[in-house]
Amino acid sequence: MPELLTETSEPKSERRGVLKEMSWTMHLAMQSGRHKTGFVIAIILCTMGAAYIALGGIIPCVAMGVALFAAVSDFLLPVTYKITSEGASCKSLFFHHIIKWRDVRACYLCQDGVKVSPLGKPSRLNAYRGVFLRFPAGQDGPAGSATNDVLIAIRSIWGGEIRC
Repeated sequence: MPELLTETSEPKSERRGVLKEMSWTMHLAMQSGRHKTGFVIAIILCTMGAAYIALGGIIPCVAMGVALFAAVSDFLLPVTYKITSEGASCKSLFFHHIIKWRDVRACYLCQDGVKVSPLGKPSRLNAYRGVFLRFPAGQDGPAGSATNDVLIAIRSIWGGEIRC
């Protein structure tokens, strides 16, 4: 569950909710069930076996396994999302994406998160630029309270409009 930390110098009734930091961790494999996780792991192992047979060595087999594991690491490993006054980030074992708020040109609301992009208008490059902040677990779309906390945090820091 994300935590919204507020400054406490003002009385509680007058507090504005100034964001200091918000972070949460998602582990998609744990949330999606054993069947999907087992299927992904089985695909990785089968591909490693095929690489061993086709290429005739342990090195191509291990290289294929590492490459596929890295490709699906955001599913298999926990990912930590963070929103601070400096920027937004998501971090896992194989990647660490950071974007500073001064570089953000647009934010796009998706069903399962918000794309924070340095591009001013929709482009094919959006998939490769910026940071995707997945909504916290257990929240169904923009109606959930943790989801609203994420949207409020982005609006209060960045100040721009979140597009659909």
